[in-house]
Amino acid sequence: MAQTKITITGLNNKADGDKLAEQTSGVVGVKFVNVNHEQGYAVVTHGDDFNVDNFKAAVAAAGFGA
Repeated sequence: MAQTKITITGLNNKADGDKLAEQTSGVVGVKFVNVNHEQGYAVVTHGDDFNVDNFKAAVAAAGFGA
């Protein structure tokens, strides 16, 4: 499966990373979200039906920037 690394702003701690992973895991095509809150990015493992704009919209809805 493909992976995409996305820069995320507004992550302050592990709880933020966990919240982001939980709230973006339901985006169509997403198989797994690994968030690094210390360095400010997420690695998304996804299928062919993944749309990065939909993922970024979910990031914004969770209160973070992408």
